[in-house]
Amino acid sequence: MKVLFDSRWIGPHGIGRVAQEYRAMLGEQFEIVDLDHGSAPSGKWDSVLTARAFARSKADVFFTPGYNGSPFITGPQVIMIHDLIHLQPGQPGRGIRALYYDTVIRAAARRSLVVTVSHFSKAVIERRWPELAGRLVVIANGISAPFCTPRPISAARAGIVVFTNERWHKNFDGMCRALVAWQAADDQAKAHPVYFVGRPVDAAAHPQFARIRNCVTVHSADDAALGDLLASSAALLNCSYHEGFGLPVVEALATGCVPVVSDLPVFREVAGGEGVFADPCDPTSIAQALYRAIRTSVPVAVSDAVKRRFTWEHSGRRMISAVWGASGLDPGRAR
Repeated sequence: MKVLFDSRWIGPHGIGRVAQEYRAMLGEQFEIVDLDHGSAPSGKWDSVLTARAFARSKADVFFTPGYNGSPFITGPQVIMIHDLIHLQPGQPGRGIRALYYDTVIRAAARRSLVVTVSHFSKAVIERRWPELAGRLVVIANGISAPFCTPRPISAARAGIVVFTNERWHKNFDGMCRALVAWQAADDQAKAHPVYFVGRPVDAAAHPQFARIRNCVTVHSADDAALGDLLASSAALLNCSYHEGFGLPVVEALATGCVPVVSDLPVFREVAGGEGVFADPCDPTSIAQALYRAIRTSVPVAVSDAVKRRFTWEHSGRRMISAVWGASGLDPGRAR
């Protein structure tokens, strides 16, 4: 069976890493045609251009690891809608995005198999589009191999890992304020460098960032390097306002790094009782959570359980089954 895979989503973080995993796994089962050129998946004409690419590919199924299904595709589609963060209050350009989601994406979703990554996200999507109730498939993200590699247990973990994602819902400014407050109040803070992972920070937009001491910038890190960093660090700081899953949270737990996370239903779902929870709107609450996090640890048994629960092998098997189901073809016959 031939699958047109939207490879434009592949990248180093977030959905890009999920896309990379599914591209590899689906490629072992199906003949893949990569949609890896043209405009960005978020382009205003993308649904038309994608439909044209699907027709030219002569594929049996269109698979997108993002939200950009097309109502103009006549064949089966599998669409991953990780979350509806773009529609949350505070999102820049929320009005035009809501129009796009409630017309183009909604029309595509009605005639597609829609996969999401958490039961929390499933409930959010069903509340907005009731006609999808009972039709969404939940397939959780997995933990990539570099985060599951056995490593020597560090006797003294040190450091706080923060991703420098400045999108509004990531609450980067609030986390900077919390780090400043924590360093001022905790006498153990000086023993913990703050690792900022990702693109350089716009200090003019985030003046609190300049007040954080003991910073270490990590502008690029592959999965192996990131796994090593988490395995030697005391805590991951990830206090966003909204998430659909929270892949860094389970990766931190897998490496024994304590996640400091927002007290959101989705983080309760994926982290269970193993995260240190804080109010993302209150920097003092986050600072207090950091104080607790560096004085606790993730038991080895918990890390092992997380690695067993979130596996790409399991997710891949379910996704392959979902693609076969969407195609309507017989996997015993179609090759």
